[in-house]
Amino acid sequence: MTDTLTIYEVHDRHGHHWRVTDLRSAERRVEELRRYGSDPSATIHQRKIEKVIPKAGDLFVGSWGYDQTNTDGLRVVEVSKSGKTATFIQVEADRSDHEVDYTRVALKFSHRPVSGRGWTQTGPIRKTLKWDDNGKPYFRIDRWAGAPFFRLVEDEESRTFSETHPQYGH
Repeated sequence: MTDTLTIYEVHDRHGHHWRVTDLRSAERRVEELRRYGSDPSATIHQRKIEKVIPKAGDLFVGSWGYDQTNTDGLRVVEVSKSGKTATFIQVEADRSDHEVDYTRVALKFSHRPVSGRGWTQTGPIRKTLKWDDNGKPYFRIDRWAGAPFFRLVEDEESRTFSETHPQYGH
């Protein structure tokens, strides 16, 4: 399934540009630039990009924590027909024996569900997806201020993630 996302870029005469996903925000930015005299010639450029629609088995990763970094992985179980929502389960992270440095350990995510704890402790969760200005999907796990954003991991096999070493706060 392919879908497109319209990106609006506001350009000023100094070579700065801002990317937004809605025309109203772009128009407001141009109006601000014109009103405050910094650039009466600011313009809006529109481009379309292809959205990446996740599929079952794809991995989304989010990092969070204060004074330590926790890294969690959620796997897609199902994607709606429209591609706008997905159902996720949290999966186990395999910690490697090698340390990234003395305070962090390397992680690879499995396909084994986390049982009885974590974000999905009551079962699979369904989330509405959003897309960044590169067409990559993401979502916020919860509404609290420090809640992590989970982003799609592409080329998962070549990626290693890290989190705070267990002896430093887990």
